[in-house]
Amino acid sequence: MVGSKMIVFGGDSGNHLLDDTKILSLDKLTWDSVASKVRVSPAGRRAQFRPCKGHCLVPWGKTVILVGGKSEPSSDRISVWTFNTETEIWSHMEAKGDIPVARSGHTVTRAGPVLILFGGEDTKGKKLHDLHMFDLKSLTWLPLNYKGAGPSPRSNHVAALYDDRILLIFGGQSKSKTLNDVHALDFETMVWSRMRTHGHHPSPRAGCCGALCGTKWYIAGGGSKKRRHPETWVFDVLESKWSVCVVPPSSSITTKKGFSMVPLYYRDKIVLVSFGGNKKEPSDKKT
Repeated sequence: MVGSKMIVFGGDSGNHLLDDTKILSLDKLTWDSVASKVRVSPAGRRAQFRPCKGHCLVPWGKTVILVGGKSEPSSDRISVWTFNTETEIWSHMEAKGDIPVARSGHTVTRAGPVLILFGGEDTKGKKLHDLHMFDLKSLTWLPLNYKGAGPSPRSNHVAALYDDRILLIFGGQSKSKTLNDVHALDFETMVWSRMRTHGHHPSPRAGCCGALCGTKWYIAGGGSKKRRHPETWVFDVLESKWSVCVVPPSSSITTKKGFSMVPLYYRDKIVLVSFGGNKKEPSDKKT
């Protein structure tokens, strides 16, 4: 979300990877297609803009930052792009430092001008649990060292950053099983801990969506290899307590895996807006 615009990029049509950019105006509830214009670097080079899926889009000011994703052909290192919502131009961010390996199914959260990347799956299918930061001002990647037993390697989990200080990780898919654990990293101490949660908790799931609204973390959809989970849960960060928020009908978008969800502040209320996903066929449905 940038203002009242929901930005959608790429994904999987079911037949091929996509590289199109779509903008949903939530004021008018109309879609606009954007030509994929790429800015030429000062050195005169035009970076290759590849179709991808399993990437992350993170808002920053009037731009969105595209991090990673599975592309064809694949690359060795993760790429970072920025899309200016005013000029509607994509620009490649020529990163330096200890650049992480290419991946998909990872998570990226933002604290001011710093991105926090965790986990995912590399181009050979190996699950990851490494932690990196990317400074958007200096365009520099740095690995983050921490203490404690962090989350196991996983992909298609969800993450949130509470109070710009606590990184939360939930669920995802490991090499052998689907997960439903919650981990927290305190950036003041750089110590990971597995949270002891209260209440009836969600069953293991991957490919779900998360949206943090104040102290409430909403987790919707997802599933395992055996079943989908359409309900929406809410996790109270301060009380470490789970509760069911919504049990939707079978026609709900939350019966799908891999859809997108963002919070929108509308008429003094918080509304969750979701799009896409995959049930049997990819979906272009929004709710």
